[in-house]
Amino acid sequence: MAYVDNGTVADPNDALQVGVLLWNSTLPEVPVAMRQARSAIVAHIETTLQMDRQEADAFYDEMIKRKAYLFPDEIQPEGAMTMFMRKEVEYLITPFEESQLHLSDEIIPPHGDDDTFLHALEQLDARIDFGEDYGEWEADFFAVKDLCCERYHHWLRAKGVPETLSQQFSFCLEPYLTFIYQYDAGSILDVLPDALEEFFMDWLIRKVMVKPPEYT
Repeated sequence: MAYVDNGTVADPNDALQVGVLLWNSTLPEVPVAMRQARSAIVAHIETTLQMDRQEADAFYDEMIKRKAYLFPDEIQPEGAMTMFMRKEVEYLITPFEESQLHLSDEIIPPHGDDDTFLHALEQLDARIDFGEDYGEWEADFFAVKDLCCERYHHWLRAKGVPETLSQQFSFCLEPYLTFIYQYDAGSILDVLPDALEEFFMDWLIRKVMVKPPEYT
């Protein structure tokens, strides 16, 4: 993005495309027929980043070496949806201070609003099982999601969780419900282990921006 910041490239997508071409050129599973030749990528770099041929060649070599250094093949898990990246900077991630939580051991009795939420959830699942299109139940899904977060927030407060934390915790349900229902990962009562792994190891990392202590 340095080339965007200094005005060399006007559109960030053009700079991103350079990165995509370089990255894809290193992937062994990309068929040879679909992989762009080095000369074509260098020509693209030359045009996009306003370099001469020699500079573009050197840039190509530098970025390929950089990728190999940051993502060494020998440390990558086989068949995983994420990759391990070499650390160049160390960060101290402060553990969550669990002493902030003093949860009551009392069972929280159901509330009338809990019945409303559960009925709405059952109706939503029934419509999905029946085969209704997403557009037909989308609005009801958002209503159920809001009800679910509201009831979870109520339960957290009843268990003694401080207001600031209960708001954060209840927000955690939103991306989970979105993944389950909008990405066809099953239903809330029937989530496959592979789907859970995808949620935590791939989808959540890409969709939710949080500080490291909050994610852990």
